[in-house]
Amino acid sequence: MDIESRLYHYGLGAGIPYAALNSIANAFDAARYAPELARRRKVARDLLAGSPWKGFVPQDTGYAIVGPETLPHTAEMLQAVRDIIEDRRKTGWRARKNNPFYQLERAEDFRNYPAIMKFVLSEAMLHIASDYYGMVPQLKEVGIWLTPPQDHQFSSQLYHLDKPESRLLKLFINVDANDNNSGPLTLLPANISSVVRSKTGYEAVYFRGDGRLTDNAVFAHCSPSDQIALGGSAGCGGFADTSSCFHYGSRTKSGERKMFTVAFMLPHKARESRTPLFDLVPEPQDEVRRLVLSGAQFARN
Repeated sequence: MDIESRLYHYGLGAGIPYAALNSIANAFDAARYAPELARRRKVARDLLAGSPWKGFVPQDTGYAIVGPETLPHTAEMLQAVRDIIEDRRKTGWRARKNNPFYQLERAEDFRNYPAIMKFVLSEAMLHIASDYYGMVPQLKEVGIWLTPPQDHQFSSQLYHLDKPESRLLKLFINVDANDNNSGPLTLLPANISSVVRSKTGYEAVYFRGDGRLTDNAVFAHCSPSDQIALGGSAGCGGFADTSSCFHYGSRTKSGERKMFTVAFMLPHKARESRTPLFDLVPEPQDEVRRLVLSGAQFARN
């Protein structure tokens, strides 16, 4: 358990309000990284001048739906991901501990299939993420996930938040058509999630429990009709602030759920700032992408 997690775990156990603990943690992190954050904010302001992507992910709801034509290079990225999935059927993949899906991505994929990073580091992606954060964020992970059919629900198949003391902006793209039987990513908008979070005392559930809520616990405070399912054809999906939007996925009843994900984070709120998954990516020449990939240690020839 890291220092910040201990702060919340023991602080909440002692009856200190979450808001007070969060203010302390945020002030400490902002002070430690002040020059870095100022630089990232300035670069974002310059980047976003006249950008058509401003406000793409609304701050109040914390999500935005995308289609196959919304983001540039989607088709090329999807083909690369399908090729990787077929390669892993031959070479194997690893299970993610205590999670219902398999993680297929490897560091060499982001070197050997350049279409993936072309998509991830496109102007559109960087504008959308920088606008949402008000600064250039750091790339946390890029995932290629495969979920086989499940006969019970556990872990990320239950409603939860990711790192609720921070802000994780994630993109979820369906690699193949994904209907309700395939287990699409399903979320509650941030404004509705805020009510559920308050009514369930979720901070204690997360920092002093397993961080999961049953459907019954959630729908005691909102309606099932409030849910947004990011299903649809290949290339459909959406952005979601998974630290603010309750969500679940991989409730796969039949077929396979194939998902491509991209996650951005605030560098000063990361529990681990190193991102070795991107060490083999060619080192960017521009400042924006160097900041986004600041957790990598690029290979030198």
